[in-house]
Amino acid sequence: MAKTLKAEINQDLIGKYAGNVSLPFIAPSYTQVAVKIIDDRGIESLRVIKVADAMKAGEK
Repeated sequence: MAKTLKAEINQDLIGKYAGNVSLPFIAPSYTQVAVKIIDDRGIESLRVIKVADAMKAGEK
């Protein structure tokens, strides 16, 4: 993962980034967030979500 992200990875914190639940964050309702997933083969997927639409749909 460090090679793909071109960054150093803190192994003590990596567990917080695994799974399908977002870490808490505050975002105004008019903004968008981008979710990037990198699987263990290095294949990347990206989805941009409007925060207001996600809140209406009950996504978190």
